[in-house]
Amino acid sequence: MSEAIARRTGLKRHTTIYTGKMPYKCDICYAVISQKDDLQKHIILHTGAKPHKCDICDNVFSRKFDLQRHIRLHTGDKPYKCEVCDADFARKGRLD
Repeated sequence: MSEAIARRTGLKRHTTIYTGKMPYKCDICYAVISQKDDLQKHIILHTGAKPHKCDICDNVFSRKFDLQRHIRLHTGDKPYKCEVCDADFARKGRLD
């Protein structure tokens, strides 16, 4: 893919934030989604497929994000820092 095409594709994807267009629909739960690849990721949740496997402990996950968050258990990575007390957290939700 040329750089110009990649930029146009990225721009088109980005502008859906502002247009509110949701052209993709899940046939299972009728959720509406703005991007085709996001719909494909959504459908995996319905199928029960877990294509993302941890290389360390063999746990499997349906979403890549969940695998990445899980790997922090093994690495000890804590990317979220409290600005008040400097405590570190592996999950953003722990800051709340």
